[in-house]
Amino acid sequence: MEKFNRWSDPASGINPFVPISRKNHGTLVSRVITFLLGMVLVFIRVPLLLMVGSPYILLSVLVGTIPVPVVQRPLTRLVDWVFAGLILYIVGVWSVPAKYADLKSLRLRRSTEKGSSRPLPVGSGVKSGDILLCNATSYIEVIYLTFRFSPVFAGVVTSDGRFESAGVIPQTFWSALARAVSAIPMPVSTEKTSLKRMSDAISGSKFGPPIVCFAEGIKTNGGGILKFPPIFDGLHFEANRVHLVGLKFPASSPVSLSNPVGSSVNHLFWICFYMSHSMSLVMLPAQELVAPPEQDNMTGELTDAEHRAHLAERATSGAYGGGVLPNRTLPPIGIFGDRARSLLASMLRVKALGRCALDFEDFLDFWMKRDSGEKKKR
Repeated sequence: MEKFNRWSDPASGINPFVPISRKNHGTLVSRVITFLLGMVLVFIRVPLLLMVGSPYILLSVLVGTIPVPVVQRPLTRLVDWVFAGLILYIVGVWSVPAKYADLKSLRLRRSTEKGSSRPLPVGSGVKSGDILLCNATSYIEVIYLTFRFSPVFAGVVTSDGRFESAGVIPQTFWSALARAVSAIPMPVSTEKTSLKRMSDAISGSKFGPPIVCFAEGIKTNGGGILKFPPIFDGLHFEANRVHLVGLKFPASSPVSLSNPVGSSVNHLFWICFYMSHSMSLVMLPAQELVAPPEQDNMTGELTDAEHRAHLAERATSGAYGGGVLPNRTLPPIGIFGDRARSLLASMLRVKALGRCALDFEDFLDFWMKRDSGEKKKR
């Protein structure tokens, strides 16, 4: 869509904010059959979602009032496993293959230390207070991660709308779901903390939850990983508390589970319309998130990749830029944040982009004006 090109990543040309269009395949007869079957599925699934959601809310509130962690945590896991699992099953997410990241493709070496073997099944090594750093494209991810881990969510916020003041706030499943359902810029909040402080507060209890953080701050279409805000102060590789988790949806699906902008009601309708959906999980355990090797280029000269990125950004600023906005100058996120972002992008086999959550604000404003203009024409 050329009208959205100004928000494409200057170096790769990828636009991470534009929703993925539905795909219509087959003959006219097959489309008619698909439509009739889809409408039947919608009329069955929507009431079932309401029937499951109501007791889920009630039980979540009741279990949350239990003051004893040794009792509350197992009950929370049971409720989430049953009801979040039912929601996923109802909408057609029946199976989510999970695997560990391939160390060879990430150019990482397997540790030879005792106890460094990967725990099975995937994700079973996550402990109380551990941080799961994830990409974000859809509310389906919030539901699935709750089904798997019953975490507390660390929602990325700022104090004044700038990355310099970024931090996180604790969120329940329901508040994280509400944020994931909405297409909103990164929220502003005067109350914030850091990932390290959240982790330290929880890790002292054996029956505490892990922490899920969608570090990009907003949802994307999954085409790349946005720049992270500086929320990694105090986190170190040696602590082995941060796991990287990538969730991915196949591009060949008739409807994408990603939902960066647009009506979530409409999106849910099309999810319910189709019989089943595919998504997969890839994970890098905390003990394998290691510091990058020493840089070979210590002379200050640009690498080939950096040189190409600089050329691409310069191309946006002149008469031949085509209206593409240059990347913002953002505060550094440190070696830990940079390493986590680059590895997460490699795990998902996508690009680490020059765009960030602050670019989404302008895009969303343009999208909303365009959407309202099209409605008036009708």
